[in-house]
Amino acid sequence: MYRDRAGHMHITVDPAAAAELVMFPNATRGTSVLDKGKFINSGLQIVRENFYTVRVDHKLATNDNLFGTYLFDDTDLKQPDPFNNDILNTHTRRQTVVLQESHTFGASVVNAARVGYSRTHAPNLTPAGAINPAALLTSLGSMPGETAPMMAISGYTRNQGGVGSAPYFDHTFNNYQFADDAFWSFGVHTLKFGANIERMQYNLVAYENPGGRWNFSNLAAFLTNNAKHFEAGIPSTITPRELRQTLVAGYVQDDWRFRPISR
Repeated sequence: MYRDRAGHMHITVDPAAAAELVMFPNATRGTSVLDKGKFINSGLQIVRENFYTVRVDHKLATNDNLFGTYLFDDTDLKQPDPFNNDILNTHTRRQTVVLQESHTFGASVVNAARVGYSRTHAPNLTPAGAINPAALLTSLGSMPGETAPMMAISGYTRNQGGVGSAPYFDHTFNNYQFADDAFWSFGVHTLKFGANIERMQYNLVAYENPGGRWNFSNLAAFLTNNAKHFEAGIPSTITPRELRQTLVAGYVQDDWRFRPISR
């Protein structure tokens, strides 16, 4: 690294850094800073969604009514990374079902019991292919069998690396609910009471930097292969996180009036 008589800095590019330059597109617009340019790309974002809901109301008997609903929502999103190297996929599937039975005990007591279940599964930012053929090359990898690593250069947009190199995640959330509400009217009082039980299950698998991530303090440090540090997730150490929680709640409410409601 040296400066010429005009004060311009000259850098000898390290061969390893030169090889990674295929993952950096040419700038489409300049900036006021000599060593920076803007890459502007109108990446194609493809979104497909299927959504429907079904509702059923059924009178079981004179004093019994059944209500049920089912919701299904499936969304698939594909888009390129900021450098137009990789195709990233986020897929969300959500399903909800609810059943409720209402029973009338005479003219003054009504009870409603319901159960519900919902499930959301969302693989997020998973690798789905390459736009730049170099994004598939394992010869550029820093981890065995992986593609080009992520490049984080201070002051510049982070390069996500090759296919499957950047972090991606798998989320699954299950929710179970049971609730019961009762209403009792007598005299000047309307008594309401009930309980709710909710069971939540959240499972997460995080693939943190499978291809590794190099961190550089500036552009010159990248070009000369002088990294601050390197970090990577080791595939054999990836374990799911399983979070569990149960909520139990109840209530009692008395609505009191000065005089009974005339009928």
